[in-house]
Amino acid sequence: MASDYPLAKQLLLLTGTRGDGGALDWANHFSVRLERFKAQPLLQFAVLGFGDRSFLHFCRFAVAVDVALRAKAVVHAAGNLRWRILTRLIPTKTRTPAMNLQVDNSYAPIQIGLHWLIAALVLFQLVFGESMVAATDAAEEGTTLGATDAVLATAHYWVGISVLVLFAVRLAVRLRLGAPAPAEGNALMALAARTTHWLFYILLAVVPVTGLITVHINPGMGEFHQLAKPAFIVLIVIHAGAALFHHFVLRDGTLKRMLIIAKSGRSA
Repeated sequence: MASDYPLAKQLLLLTGTRGDGGALDWANHFSVRLERFKAQPLLQFAVLGFGDRSFLHFCRFAVAVDVALRAKAVVHAAGNLRWRILTRLIPTKTRTPAMNLQVDNSYAPIQIGLHWLIAALVLFQLVFGESMVAATDAAEEGTTLGATDAVLATAHYWVGISVLVLFAVRLAVRLRLGAPAPAEGNALMALAARTTHWLFYILLAVVPVTGLITVHINPGMGEFHQLAKPAFIVLIVIHAGAALFHHFVLRDGTLKRMLIIAKSGRSA
């Protein structure tokens, strides 16, 4: 770093990037030193990033270093040239202004909270959803519904609306913050994970809507609405099984991303 060379007026940084967008292993010490770095007066800098276009987050670490230096009010060296280099090497979607130096692979706290809250509400619907079926049958047959079923049927209705609202928030957060890069490994497994996630998203949107249609517009939609239960169960088994496989067999930290909030935070 320039602190090692007090007379230095210009700094050229060459960076490499791993497939998940992070720094190469030997650069971890550099990242720590850069966080503690105090810029010299009028120090100019430029960043040149190297990476493979097949990486999910191509040259992301180069962007992180660039932003970290700019945050320290260092003077840009040949600013136009610097941006031409980054523009040429790094796709637009990865040039995020709020990129953190520590490029972690975890979800943001709000994403973790929404994940587990929605999971708990969906579990409630799966366990106690039969009360809504009982309420529908009682209405059609003109019979009296038990007190417990009446309470649970009402809860099912409002929990369903809550799931729909929280899903909308979660989708907005996902589009804003993105998601961590998958652990390096089999491309087929990564595709299966993405497919499972988007199937969950489809169900979280479609199922509450069909439930509202059943209650307020067309009772016949109820048969379609009930198909959600086995669909959710199958996806949950696949999702949970994959998470446990990553945790206990591959040991790649995939499960921890949704359990532990990274100290360094994620990029926005």
